[in-house]
Amino acid sequence: MIQGKSAHGVPGLVNLFGIESPGLTVSLAIAERVAEMSRLLLH
Repeated sequence: MIQGKSAHGVPGLVNLFGIESPGLTVSLAIAERVAEMSRLLLH
């Protein structure tokens, strides 16, 4: 689970929950999603 400001109300904070061993195979996709969220925060 990826939570941004809309979920918790804290600007600039991204929470990542529930990532287990199989999550390592998608870690690059998760990183891309978090990077996109960060870019949206900066603009």
